[in-house]
Amino acid sequence: MDEDRAKPLVLLVDDDPLQLEWLDEVLRDDFATLRAECGQQALALVQQGIRPDLLLLDVKLPDLSGHEVLRCVHAIPGVEHLPVIMISADRSEQNEMAGFDLGADDFVAKPIDPRILMLRMRNLLQRESLRQETLRLGLAQAEQALNATQMELRATRLELEEAAKLQALGRMVASFAHDIGNPIGNSLLAITTLQDELSALAGKLEDNQLSRSALQRFVEVSRDGANLAVKNLDLARLMLQSFKQQAMDQATAQCREVELGAWLREVVFVLSPMWRRREIDVQVEVADDLRIITLPGPLGQIVGNLIGNAVAHAFEPGQPGTVRLIASAVGDDQVELRVIDNGKGMSPEVAAKAMEPFFTTRAGKGGTGLGLDIVKQATERQLQGCVSFSSHPGVGTDFCLRLPRRLPDPVAEKSGPASAS
Repeated sequence: MDEDRAKPLVLLVDDDPLQLEWLDEVLRDDFATLRAECGQQALALVQQGIRPDLLLLDVKLPDLSGHEVLRCVHAIPGVEHLPVIMISADRSEQNEMAGFDLGADDFVAKPIDPRILMLRMRNLLQRESLRQETLRLGLAQAEQALNATQMELRATRLELEEAAKLQALGRMVASFAHDIGNPIGNSLLAITTLQDELSALAGKLEDNQLSRSALQRFVEVSRDGANLAVKNLDLARLMLQSFKQQAMDQATAQCREVELGAWLREVVFVLSPMWRRREIDVQVEVADDLRIITLPGPLGQIVGNLIGNAVAHAFEPGQPGTVRLIASAVGDDQVELRVIDNGKGMSPEVAAKAMEPFFTTRAGKGGTGLGLDIVKQATERQLQGCVSFSSHPGVGTDFCLRLPRRLPDPVAEKSGPASAS
């Protein structure tokens, strides 16, 4: 018992005993848990003096709703700042915002991903621990705790960034494997048709029944089949070439010269399965002669994150929309790359926090809150540029990157000049 209480205490509130049992099993190694199967029971525990470190609260309960429980709990002296994660199968923005308006700290959708839940719980507990430490020790002593917490948060951020990179690579591989099946399948169909036609022709020849019309038909079918096979195999070759280049760029950290327009079209081609079933048009508007020396890997991740952000957030399901990638030279030393969508835009409150790490309006829907933070960090640290954006509700969002035309190669700089013999 003493060992369990040394762990952070989490109050689990859910009317489903199986869900409570599963949560207890997931959390038991790192947390002590207390269960409540209805809102009244949860309130009674807190009113009796139980002080959990974190509240995991289902929105839909049989007596009081999770929102009512949250309002009542935060009105109890001593638990005004209790960290709260709302849980619900309702992924609507209205449901999420109702919880946030009442003081919830985070939202996790059912079915719950235990890895995401654990990371968010630790993040909230670290934040609450820092707040309490600041109050208790004062600013001077709390500075050391702040530095330690920031290091832990940086480690968490790196972990999530790596997970995001692997997830993006996994999507790219899955999309490539799916898309390349079409031209290969068409080529195989054309070749097998030619085989059947050739077998039929050989049979007629063997039986001395080969006519001029049959031979002419075979020539026409062979020509069409060969053209179809060549066309589709060439498409597969181009897809493989684009995929290999994108994968190499992601895996290496070397500068190279790219023709920006052609390179962006390759990136859009590789990412296009992301919006294949959506009425979204992604356009590239770049002069053919615009060349830059840069790190294609980080730049590809930035462009992918910005396009992905527009696809995920700018347009409602079934809503048509346009995402434009526009690039132009700025003097001799810089290039400006803009990613513009004509979607619903951001509210001033969301725009103010959009680039903060871990901020997301898609909590519980696979969003880590690091997409735009990665854009900012990669632009400034790796590409030595800057990023800004403007967004207006009902109009859309415009991200603007300013990048150097010639980026020094980090590999060459690290190795330094060759020593004289």
